[in-house]
Amino acid sequence: MKLYKEMLRKLAIVGLPLMAVVLVYTLIRGGADCFGKYYILQSSSAVSQIPALRYYVFSGLLFALYGFSFQFSRSGSDVYHSLPVKRTEMYTAVFLATATWMGATILLSEIEMLLIYLVSGCPFVPVYIPLSALYYFVASMLVYAAAALGCALSGTVITAAASTGIILFLPRLMQFMFARGIVERVPIIGWLDLGPWLDPSTNAATGILTMMVRNVFNGRLITLPHALYSLVPTVVMLGAGLWLFRRRPSEFAHKNGGYPAWTIATGVLLAFAVMLPVTMNYQRLFSVYGAFLIAAALGVYVLYQLLASSKLKKAMLTLPYFLLAVLAVLGFNAVMIPARTTCSIQRPPQARSLR
Repeated sequence: MKLYKEMLRKLAIVGLPLMAVVLVYTLIRGGADCFGKYYILQSSSAVSQIPALRYYVFSGLLFALYGFSFQFSRSGSDVYHSLPVKRTEMYTAVFLATATWMGATILLSEIEMLLIYLVSGCPFVPVYIPLSALYYFVASMLVYAAAALGCALSGTVITAAASTGIILFLPRLMQFMFARGIVERVPIIGWLDLGPWLDPSTNAATGILTMMVRNVFNGRLITLPHALYSLVPTVVMLGAGLWLFRRRPSEFAHKNGGYPAWTIATGVLLAFAVMLPVTMNYQRLFSVYGAFLIAAALGVYVLYQLLASSKLKKAMLTLPYFLLAVLAVLGFNAVMIPARTTCSIQRPPQARSLR
């Protein structure tokens, strides 16, 4: 309990300013909708009630980076690891403090919006209030869990942030690319026709970004099944982060980004993500467009390795591993093209063939 209170005070540097911004923005936006000139006459969707929370959930990365900031300094890491406290308790204290700050901010903003609705007489759906609070809390914990896992793998802030992006977004980006290919290839299939394995809105965190790109998911994003489903990867990543945190050597702090193999793998995966758009519209990697993506990916790879290792010579020695990213994109493209063809049809069926 003492360690939890200490972490709660420590994270106040992040939690208080963000809470103030969210509450003030909610007040301004809610007041404009319910008391302004353009008074809303019908209830909005759950995701449209408090727009600030769409962005607030991704601040879980800031809470994790600041909560585990001692892992990025050798002196700080030695001090924390020398404390007569079990690492499990330390990891749990950061998690509980983050959950407290983020949960309180989400709950207060929901209560604030509810009071605005009640005072103004604005129409709203009562069940959306607790549902959206649960959804945004799960989404924020999902982002935090990915960041905590990234911090456990890393020795620098750069590597931790990059690892978080890879863990959280790369699998969903690959899924999105595959689903997009099917939607574009089959005229009678839309985004809402995809099954659960290809539905990009099932993940509470990445689903918010998907909604910003494809507004067809606006009305079906915040649902109880999506929130419950997102608890599964959240628990898995929290467990993996705890396992790695308990075994993480103190010497990894500020040393070549953490695990040497993961540092190289992070650069390769970042380069792979940059080149992944070549799989859209059946583009070829060895073309003008592909050459541009390869150059951009190489720049990202070298910059990341330079920031992670802080030495140009070490960054240059890892250049051969960049070929793994190129081969991975070629392999992904080679698998996706026949897979899309198998999962789709070349032309819409004739009306007489439908029964």
